[in-house]
Amino acid sequence: MTSSLRAVADRAAARSAWLVCALFLLAGVAVLDDYGVGADAPTQRQTAQVVLDYVRGRNDELLRHKDRMYGVAVEAPLLGAERLLGLQDSR
Repeated sequence: MTSSLRAVADRAAARSAWLVCALFLLAGVAVLDDYGVGADAPTQRQTAQVVLDYVRGRNDELLRHKDRMYGVAVEAPLLGAERLLGLQDSR
């Protein structure tokens, strides 16, 4: 009798694992349009733009920029590459 209970418990565990996977899949599909876009992405991009303009000598807005203390070691080179390649879409 205990082996039949164990078999039932094993089947229930397997079903619950599939259920959790299915729920995560549905949640992923629901947010697919926003996947990979962080809440701070536009702010980081704007800060990178200000940094690049400052480095190129176009303006000194960086000295007064509210987010000037944030690092842009990733965003600034990416934005520079976008400009060099003439890309218009930020994605």
